[in-house]
Amino acid sequence: MRWLKNYFLWCGVLAHVGVALGWFLLPELVYEAKQKLKRELQEQGYLATPPPQLQIAADLPSQIQQVFKTWQPDLTRFPERKGIWLNQREVADLTTALNQLKAGDLLQIGSGTYQQALTIDVDDVTIEGLGTVVFENATANEKAMFYIKGNRVAIKNLECRGIKVADGNGACVRFEGQGLTLDHVYFHHSQTGLLETSAKGGSIIVQNSRFEQLGHGGQAHAIYLNSANLLFDRSLVIASKDAGHGIKSRGLSTIISKSILATLGSDDSRLVDISNGGQLQISDSILQEGAYSQNFQLLGFGLEGLRYQDNSVKLTRNLIISDRSEPSHLLKVANNTVSVTATENLLIGDILHDYPENRMIESREDAGLAAAPMLPFTIAICGSNGHENPACPLHEMK
Repeated sequence: MRWLKNYFLWCGVLAHVGVALGWFLLPELVYEAKQKLKRELQEQGYLATPPPQLQIAADLPSQIQQVFKTWQPDLTRFPERKGIWLNQREVADLTTALNQLKAGDLLQIGSGTYQQALTIDVDDVTIEGLGTVVFENATANEKAMFYIKGNRVAIKNLECRGIKVADGNGACVRFEGQGLTLDHVYFHHSQTGLLETSAKGGSIIVQNSRFEQLGHGGQAHAIYLNSANLLFDRSLVIASKDAGHGIKSRGLSTIISKSILATLGSDDSRLVDISNGGQLQISDSILQEGAYSQNFQLLGFGLEGLRYQDNSVKLTRNLIISDRSEPSHLLKVANNTVSVTATENLLIGDILHDYPENRMIESREDAGLAAAPMLPFTIAICGSNGHENPACPLHEMK
């Protein structure tokens, strides 16, 4: 009988050692096992299943209002005017303008709320909102409010909302061309903000813009790019929803600078998902993962297969916050062939990472930050030498 007691004793010791090693070396697997056990206990009635409405903050709209100012049109660059103007010549209505639109034209849309979708199939067109211009609740070809097939198109100073289609991919802008600029746009409360489905590549520039409460069923996202490079500058992605990513891209290059990607109390997935690798650079930005986020990875890279020969991630001078109660990975990469550089970042919360050239603080309280969901905005405008600026939260990391 003594051998039997020793057998069970050593089994217990080895089991505890295995659990401890798993917790420290494979926290993601431990977390997944815990979540699976929790779901099984809920299904069997041993644990109460939380109602769906508790999976997203009940006060999310007020959180957004508390943290961010209300979006406003840029009246300095685009002063208010009534009517529809084509190359500075007033036309009867939007339909007339679209019928006459040619390559290289300037289409200016006066203040008002429009429920008419636009299809743009010519090149080098610029669309400007003059004053407060809102497009809502309409789609072209059951695809998008702005269905763009032309190349080198710019959209400026417009608000778009309420875009939904049966397949769940209704977008404010669906782009099938090459070369797009979004300047001071506000896309919100739709299934998708920007959806690029082209195979042409090229570049998309998003600047001074705001994407808010976008996503649907884990298949639609605030921004989704199929092939284009992305420059995302001085812009916001706020409270992506329904397990949608903030930015999901399959393009070669994604550069995010001086921007904010924040979950707040929403039920998003990853803040950034670079599905097939390439080059990802994020600098001088705020990344915040909320308590209700449906993922435990803030960033994903190459998790649907590496498409490109060179694959690299560079994270520099960012403020990165996780407000989840469970650990989250800063970055999940496809494999060890991906080159990762992460320096001069400040990480706050229970964030798992392997990058020692960064500063880690366990909680908002220890960091001297206000409680969630508040954000310290100074970092978003620190600039390329922000860590040397006393006004920048990262200056102590030198």
